[in-house]
Amino acid sequence: MSENTEFYAPKEKPLVPPVLLWGVTLMVLSVCAVVVFATLTGRPPEATPPAGDVVAERDIVVTLAAGGGAVVRDGTTGADTAPVAALPAGEGGFVSGYWRALTYQRSRHGVDPSLPVTLQRYADGRLSILDPHTGWRFHMQGFGRDNIASFAALLEDGQ
Repeated sequence: MSENTEFYAPKEKPLVPPVLLWGVTLMVLSVCAVVVFATLTGRPPEATPPAGDVVAERDIVVTLAAGGGAVVRDGTTGADTAPVAALPAGEGGFVSGYWRALTYQRSRHGVDPSLPVTLQRYADGRLSILDPHTGWRFHMQGFGRDNIASFAALLEDGQ
């Protein structure tokens, strides 16, 4: 009987060296250990922006429009007032995305999604939105100049 070599594949080198896999595993376990330690000891989050002086604020209510747009109304006067801004799908995407995230947070807390939120500008120029009904705060400094400008324009209309 002759040996058939077509069924035997030559032993290949692994695509990822085992030492690299062990290194990545060790790094992931180290990060998990640090997070568990920080959580158990009650360490406050380091990336939270410092509390600053609020120099301008406005209560707003957002209604989602078809196709990704958004309609923004003044939150102090009620939902039946004229819109502060009507943002079409191309311009209102970030505002609509924020409102969907807020609606999710509110559904987790059993809060009506049509209640207003407070848009705030701090003395150092940062913008954030505070939901006084759930305590959820949305800081906008990491979302790009154009996205921040869409909320800044809403704040400036109220001044």
